Parts: sequence; C-alpha cells; structure tokens
Amino acid sequence: MSSLEAAFNQLPAPIVDKLQSMINRVRRLLFIRGLCATIASALVCLLLIMAIDASFTLFSSSARWALSLAALGVTLATAWWFLIRPLSRKFTLTHMARILEIRHPELQERISTAVELLSSEDPESVRGSEELIGAVVESAVEDVDTVDPRSEFRPAKATKFIIASGICLAIVLLLLAIWPRQSWTLLTRALAPHLDIGNAWASSLVIAPGDIRIAKSSPVTIEVSVKHKRLKRAEVRRKLEDGTESIERMTLIGEEPDGTKKFSLTFPNVDENFDYRVRAGSAVSEFYQVSTVDPPAVEHLTVTYDYPEYTGLEDGASQSETGEIRAVQHTRVKVTAQLNKPAWTAKLYVNEANEMGTPLVEENTATWEFELLAGLNGTWRIELTDEEGFSNEPVEHPITSLPDKPPIVQIYNPVLRELRLKPTERLPIESTVVEDFGFSDVALLVTPQGAKEPQVILQSLPTTTNRAENYQSSASLDLSSLELEEGQNRIGVQVQVRDNRPTDYEGPGTGTSETIFITLDKKARSLADQAIEAQRREIEEQVREAKRELERAQDEMRRTEQELSRSNEVNERARERLDEFSERTDSARNKLDQIAATLNNSMFQPQSDKARSLAENPVSEAREKADLIPVTDEKQERLAEARQSREKIEEAIRGVDELAKEMKSAEDDYRAISKLNDLANRQQELAMQANDLAEKNREESSQNSQRDEQAQRQIDQQQRRELEQFRKQQQQVAQQLGQMLKDNQAALAEVLEQEKQRAENLAQQAQALAEQQENLRNINEAALSEKGDAQTPLTEELLNQLEKMQSALAEDAAAKAAAEKEAASNTAEQNTEDSAKQQQELTASLEQSAEQAKQAAEGLKERNLDQAKQAASQAKDSLAQAAQQEASKETTQDASSTEGEKGEPESKSNEASSSSELAERQEAISEQIEAIQRGDLQEALAAMEEQLNREAESLQDQTDGFEETLQNLQQNAAKSQADRAEKLVDQGGKKASEASKQFSQAQQSQSRSEERGEVQEGEISRDTRNSMQRGKGSQEQSQNLFQQAAQSLAQTSESIGQTMDGLEPSDMDERITNSEDLAKGFDEVSESSQSENSSEAAQKSQQAASSLQQLAQAAMQQLGNPPNPNQPQGQPQPPMTMGEPDTLTLNESGEKTADIDGSGIPPELQNMGISAEDWARFKGALIGGNATAIETELPAEYRELVGRYFQVIAKEAAAR
Repeated sequence: MSSLEAAFNQLPAPIVDKLQSMINRVRRLLFIRGLCATIASALVCLLLIMAIDASFTLFSSSARWALSLAALGVTLATAWWFLIRPLSRKFTLTHMARILEIRHPELQERISTAVELLSSEDPESVRGSEELIGAVVESAVEDVDTVDPRSEFRPAKATKFIIASGICLAIVLLLLAIWPRQSWTLLTRALAPHLDIGNAWASSLVIAPGDIRIAKSSPVTIEVSVKHKRLKRAEVRRKLEDGTESIERMTLIGEEPDGTKKFSLTFPNVDENFDYRVRAGSAVSEFYQVSTVDPPAVEHLTVTYDYPEYTGLEDGASQSETGEIRAVQHTRVKVTAQLNKPAWTAKLYVNEANEMGTPLVEENTATWEFELLAGLNGTWRIELTDEEGFSNEPVEHPITSLPDKPPIVQIYNPVLRELRLKPTERLPIESTVVEDFGFSDVALLVTPQGAKEPQVILQSLPTTTNRAENYQSSASLDLSSLELEEGQNRIGVQVQVRDNRPTDYEGPGTGTSETIFITLDKKARSLADQAIEAQRREIEEQVREAKRELERAQDEMRRTEQELSRSNEVNERARERLDEFSERTDSARNKLDQIAATLNNSMFQPQSDKARSLAENPVSEAREKADLIPVTDEKQERLAEARQSREKIEEAIRGVDELAKEMKSAEDDYRAISKLNDLANRQQELAMQANDLAEKNREESSQNSQRDEQAQRQIDQQQRRELEQFRKQQQQVAQQLGQMLKDNQAALAEVLEQEKQRAENLAQQAQALAEQQENLRNINEAALSEKGDAQTPLTEELLNQLEKMQSALAEDAAAKAAAEKEAASNTAEQNTEDSAKQQQELTASLEQSAEQAKQAAEGLKERNLDQAKQAASQAKDSLAQAAQQEASKETTQDASSTEGEKGEPESKSNEASSSSELAERQEAISEQIEAIQRGDLQEALAAMEEQLNREAESLQDQTDGFEETLQNLQQNAAKSQADRAEKLVDQGGKKASEASKQFSQAQQSQSRSEERGEVQEGEISRDTRNSMQRGKGSQEQSQNLFQQAAQSLAQTSESIGQTMDGLEPSDMDERITNSEDLAKGFDEVSESSQSENSSEAAQKSQQAASSLQQLAQAAMQQLGNPPNPNQPQGQPQPPMTMGEPDTLTLNESGEKTADIDGSGIPPELQNMGISAEDWARFKGALIGGNATAIETELPAEYRELVGRYFQVIAKEAAAR
C-alpha cells in the first residue's frame, strides 16, 4: 500500500465522504452533459440525413451508407469530446480539496493541509507533531461540514445540451407523429443503411407481384399503382451482376379519376434470377426478387411400339424428336419421358381430357403404356407439376391410330367388263391389290345367273411389287370347271382378297373388285383371237395417230421456216407455229411411248425398243431444236435449227412406217398364239368328254351284277369304242402340237431327248425279256439234258428263277412305298384330311407288302417253300389291298382338285409300277410256288412263259404309244424302226405264249404218265420231253425276236439322236412359249392319247388340258397386258417413302439437280455467269415449257448463254 493511500485511510471519514461525493457530483454532471451532447449531435445528424433522403432520391446504397457513416462519425466525435474525454480525467481527493479551497478562501487551506500532513512521509520534526496535525484535521472536519456538493457544482453547462437534445428529440417525435410512415422509413433508412427498404415515398406505391418465384423462361409482369396526378413516368430498376441497375420504363396502362395511375412492364422470357425496384416520381421501392425455378420438363421422349403379331412388323423403340405416335390400331405403345427433375404429378392426355392411365414414375422417368385403339387420333400431351406447384408447358404431339384398311382390289386385265367366251376357256385375271400387311386368302367369286351364293375358287396369294403396300394378284378362271346348271350361260366374276387381320381385331378385312360379266357361248371367238384382234387394232390406231401427229408437226415446221425467212426476228406467227409444233411433237411422243408400253414383251421387244427409240431420239431432238429457235439471235442459225428439226421429224415418220411394216410381219406369231389357244380349248373339251365318259362307265360298272353276260359284253364293246374314239381325237391334238414343235426347235429338242431316253428304256426292257427268255430256255435245256432224274434239277432251276423274280418284286414294292411316302410329304399342304389318311394307308400297305415279299424271297433262297408260300400269299393280299386303296385315292382325286388339274407335275409315285401290276406279278409268283410245291414243274415253267408274254404285251403297248409319238413328231425314220420293234415284240410274245402252251401240254402228259405209273419218280416221260423240246424251239425264237426288237429300238434311239444333232435352238424359240413347257404339254397330250381306260383318260386329259391352258396363257402374256398401275413404264421404281421430301429440287426437265450455293440457279447457267436476279426474271418462262415466250422475258445479253444451256441439255439427253 502506498503512502498516499495510507494517508487517505488515515483521513477522517467525514472528509473522505464529502470529497468523494463532490467527485461523484462532478462525474455525473460531465456524463449528463456529454450524453446530451452526443444525443443532440446524433439527432441532428439523423434529422439531416432524413432531410436529405426526403429531399433527394437516393438510388445508391453507397450514398445512404456515406450519410449514415458521416452521422456516426460526428456522433462519435461528439461523444469523445463531451463524454469520453472528460470522464477519462482523474479526480483525487487532494485535487478536489484544492478546488474546494479555491472556491472558499475562508477555509484557509485547512482541508488540503490536513490531507497533505496525513499523507506526508516526512519525519515528525519536519511535518509537525501529532497534536498539531490532529488540531488541523478537526478544524478541517468542521469546515467540510459547511460545504454542499450540489451548490458547489451546478448543472448549468449540461442544461443547454439537455435542451438541445430535447429539442431534437421533440422534432423527431413530432415528425413521427405527423408523418409516421414516412418518418419511420426515413429514420430506419438512416439508422440501417444496409436494410433494403424503400424511401419515404415508397409507401405510396402498390407493387405487384413483389417477390415472386416463377418458372424459368416464363414471362413476368410488374405492375405499380400510385396516386399522383402529375406523375407521368414510372420505371423498373433492375439490378445487374456488376451492381449497377438497368432502367426500363413502364407503360401507363390505366388512370382512375382520383389520380391513381397504373403502370406495367412485362419481361417476356425470364431465364435468370434478378432483383428489381420501382421508381415513380420521388418514390423508390425496396428491392424485390424474381426467382426463376426450372419447371418440370420433358427432356426427350422414347416411343416404343409393340405391333400386333399379324402385321409382321418388328417391334422397336426410338427417341422421337417430334413426339409423334403413329401406328396401326391395336399396337401397344409405351411412351417413356425423361424429365429434368422429379415430378410430383405426371399425366398423359389424348385430346382434351382423355387421360391414359397412371404412369410408372421412377426418379426422373415417367412411363405410360396403352393400346392404340380405333379413333385415338388428334394430339397428346404430358402435364407435369413439381413439389412447388410449378407445371410444365405442355407440348401437343400428333397421335394417329392407323386403321388396318381392307385390301383394295382393282382388275386391270381384262380391261373390258363384258366378255363373251367359250365354256372351255381359261381366263387370266390380273389385279392390283393395295394392302398394309398380309393376306389370308385370295379367291374368285363366281356367281352364275340366278344363283343365290357365289362359287368360291381359291387362288394363289398376291406377289410383291416394287412399290410399298402394292401387290399384284394373278388369278385364273377355268370356265370348264364351273358347276353350272342348265341354262346358266352368264356369270359374274369378282376377285376377293382377305387380309390376315385376326377376328379379335375385327378381321379379316375383305376387299372385292368390280364385277366382270361373262357370257358363255360355244360359238364365241376364242379369248386369244379377241385379244389379238384388239391388240392389232390398238397398235394400228396408235401407229396411225403417231404418224398423223408427226406429219402435222412436219407441216407446222415448214410454215415456221417460211415465217422465219420473212423476218429478221421471231414474229408472233412464228411463235404460234412453234407452239403448235411443240404440241404435235409432244402428242407424237406420247403415242410412241404408248406403243412401246403395249409391245413391251419378249415377242415384240424389238418393235417396243424401236418405238421408244423414236420417241427419245428423233422426236425429242426435233423438239429440242425447235426450243432453241426463239433464243437464237442470228436469222440463219434459226433457219438451220428449224430445218434440222424438220429433218428429225421426217426421220421419225420413216421410222414409224418401218414399225408398221414390222408389225404386219407378226401375223405368223399371232396365228401361232391363236392356234395354241384353240388347241388348249380343244383339249379342255376332250377332258370334259373324258370326264363324262369316266362318270358314265363308273355308273355302268356299279350295275354289272344286274345285267346278263351278253348285255355286259355289249356295254364293254361300247366303252372300248368310245375310248378308242377319244384316243383318236386326242391323237389329233397331239399331231397338231407336233406340228407346232417344228417351229420351236428348242422344244423339239427337249421332246426328242425324252423320246430318245424312252427308246433306250424300251430297248432295255426288250433286252431284259430276251435275257429272261434265255434263262427259261436254259432251265428247259437243263431238264432235257438229264437222262434219269430230270425233275430235281428242274425244280432247283425254277426255284432260283422264282427267287430272282421275288427279290425284284420286293425291291419294286419298296420303291413304290418310298415314292408314295415322298409324294405324301410333297402334297401335304394340298391334301385334305381324307386324302392324307388314304395316302398313309396306301403307304403302310406297300411297306408291309415289300417286307412280306422280302420274306418270301428269303424262304425261296432257303428252299423253305412253306414259308415262301405263306409270305408270298400275304404279300399278294397286301398288294391287292394297296391296289384297292390306290384306286380309291385316284377316285377321290378325280372328284376333287387333283394335281393334274392344277397343272403340276405328276408325283414320283406315278413313275413306279402301279399297285395292281405288282399284285398281278405277286399272284403269278404265288401260283408258281404252289405249282412247284405240288410238283407241277412244267406248269410252273408254263406260268413263267405266260408271265413273260404279258410283259411282252405291255412292252408292245408302250412301243405302240412310242410309235404314235414319233409319228406325231414326223420322225419317219425313227418311226419305221419303232414299228419294226413293235412287230418283233408282238411276235416274241406270241412265241412265248406258244412255249407256255407246250409246257402246259408237257405238264398234262407228265401227270398222265405218273398216274399210270409209266415213269419212275423224278423221271420225265417221252411225251413230256417231246412237248418240252417243242417249247424249247419256241423259246429260242422268242429270245431272238426280243433281241432283234431291242436292236431296232436302239437304232430308233440313234436315229432320234441324229435328228437332234441337226437342230439349232435359239432365243427366238422362246418368243411365244417356253420350250420346256411346250415339250411338257406335248408329252402329257401324248400320254393322254395312250390311256388304257376312261378313268386314266379323264385324269391325263385334264392334266394335259391344264398344261395347254397354262401354255396358252403364257403365250397371251407375250402379247402384252394393259398397263399395271403398280408397274410404271420404264425402269422399276423404288418403293415410295412418305414424309421424306427429296433434298434435291426438280428442274424444268423433270430431272433432279442442285444449285451450287442454294440460289436456285442451275449449275450450267451459274457457270456461264447468270445472276440470281436475272434468273428470277425469266425462270417462269422456262418452267412454262413454252420456248417462244422466252424471248420476251429473257434479257438480250443472256440469250446466247441460255441457248448454250439448252444445247448442253439436248446433247446430254441425246447421249442418254
């Protein structure tokens, strides 16, 4: 503790308390004065700031901050000077005592002396005694009691500051009372410059919308209403990124009678946040914020189509730029929308209010799936909202539910809708079909006169063309196959096409063509003759018209030359002549194009090419030369162009005359087509007769049990006469076809090749008979050479022969079964359920018989005659059953549509031996086994010879048919050899028959001798041996005759080969008919002429008729058909694509070209220096196709250039 403090502690309490109270009094007065001074200063500054803010419009916050900071600085300075600095002074008791003594001299410094003495540290000798000091202190205490601090220190100086602060405060309060809103605003702005509030007059502004959150890219409208009669302007001040403000004037949109004015300003597309405030007069609002929010939006769409299965369309998904939904009805559509943000709600609407179900929402993806039903057309949109309630701007997308339209059928051939035809005709019907996806069936609806329901004749499905959704249907109506009642000689025919739309989708769609009416008349001209006559007239008329137009064009150009020679310019009359010339040449070219299209087939292809060449070369060149005349400046050049144009027309006229002469030379081809159609009709008549004959014979056969033997014999004779009559008539058709083959060396070579092979096969059969006869002779010789037991070696040789015969039959039966099985699989789609069942049963019987025949052969090999006999008997029964089944199958086929009627080749089963033939062979072998088992060896040998005779008779019949075919082909040398072979085979068969009789007599002699006991066991009697010896001679003769027949047939084959070597087939052979088809038709007619019974005649004649009808139709097609709408003239056109416009524009010639820089000027003219402005001046004249109009529109300085342009185009066209 310091001495001073110790002295203070020693002072009496009254002195210390009094001095301390005086110090406190001084400090209080200093604080009050400083505080009032500070408050007064602050209030003055506030009032000054408020005055400035009220008097001036302060836009910048910096100004407000400057004023507020300046006021704060003044206030702080005042506080420092009047408050902080005075209060920071140190007031001591000594100091206070001296102040007191100065104010009160009468105290004689006793108070300060007492304080000093008490606080002095001097020795007592210096500072005095304690008594002295005590007396001074007591005196000081008494003096202090007389002092009052309040009277000593009065608040005189603080009063003025108190008054000043009070006045300022009163002013502030008064302002707040008078203008509370404005004053509070000013006060707040002064005290808190950082606050964003409007100025004093901001309360007069009614601003909408103030702070707002809007969807990005949406508009916002700011409106302000203010009551101010003299106010003329309001503005929006928008804060920019650099802190400055952009000022945009608002539009006065309304004023009320009380002076209230409304201003507005719209920001049409707000993409970013911004702050704004409004100023109207002196009023400036606080800042408001426009906050932009990304609204929910669809970033991209994916449309997935799941097409109905029947359409065959491949399902797929793709991002859609347009959002278009376009698919066939009943397509499952999945729309996947990729969103920019999660959506609170997502809805898909079609048209106005058709909501398409609840979507599957996953994060930023929404998926809808629905079926495109009928009538769902119009537009669709997606409506989204987010959690804040913002919605997207729905975009309307097109949606189209395409109906699967029924097929559209239009017959284009025949052209006429009223026809008169023979009942035996086959009418080809060509149609165009427009269909979206596919077909279920095509049929001809034939309605006879008076019938309630049409007959339905199924046809093949349409074929594709080179245009999308366009097909071509080729149907054929066989008039002879129609089931017509007596008197029904008029029919209506329609083509009906049904698509593959399922019944679940209201299918199938059916399209029906217009009706063709046909009158059936046996005396009517053939279809071929009618078509030929119509085409001949059409071509002749077209040629005449083309020549007439060319001659008129020639006359017009002559007159043009005269006009051009009279004037140095192209006068009006010359232009008229040129226009007329252009029309004539265009007409002539169209006629030539029509001729080319009509003749556009293989038969008249040269003439078609010539007509097209005339149209594209001399006629087009003449037109191009004429087009150059108006743009040629020199008179002589114009005359030269006119002369060259006329010469080209004259060249075209000569070409048309040559074309007419060439068409007249086509009469031979016309006659060939007509003859072929006549033969087809004749063959169809024969087929109908054969069918009637077969039906008649079947009915008579069913009544055989009711007749006596003589009546039955008469009926059989009558049937043979009728069959022979049919064969003669059929032979006549074959002869006429053979004559046609002479004009088609390719077809003749085809037929001769088959006949050559046939001769070789017959020669092989004859040789086989000779070898078989040799084997039988050797067996006979072996038996005759034995002196004693001759029966045993004879038995062994006979069993060996039977084993070979049985093995061959087993192989033939197996081959027959395989052929039937293959035929069944090839015709599985065409067969009905009953036919398929019959085919299966037949195949099973043949397979069983083949196995049984094989077992019989094994029994013979092992010499187990019981097993062989049993197996052979079973095989015989199985083959007999197969023969019945085969006959039943043929009857079923005759009653329905057989393969022959469809014009298809016979199945392989028909090439093998028939089941009845195999059954006969097996029966003969069974009898021979039984005969050997009984010991009747000569009888068995006789049976073998008889079997050989039957085979010879079969060979003779084949040779006879072969001979007839060669006769029809006028192959005389080969026919002579075949005739000799036929006779030799006949003689050989007779000798075999004689041998059979000799062996039968031998068997009878042997049996008698054995009964009488004249011979021992195994020994041959003398009579038997003699009969066998005579049979041996017949066998030798039969063998030699068969060998000679084989040689003759081999020579026949060589003769046919020599004829073939002299043939020279060429492409010209194909101009009317296909060579292979003609050869096939001839073969089938020849086979029909060799039919052995009425049933076979009906089947084969119908098959031949179908083939000839197809040949006739093919020949008719060579005449050319009316134009097919699906096949434009010229080169094939690619499929049309909808909705994809060409990127290149069409120029005036119709060719696609592109300009160089998008100006539209053809590159040739642009290279020549023509500008876009000049091109625009005369482009219309060029487009109009009128060359004579160019001169008036074309600038003179460009005529030469444009003329060169046309010359370039003309040269390019000529090169093409």
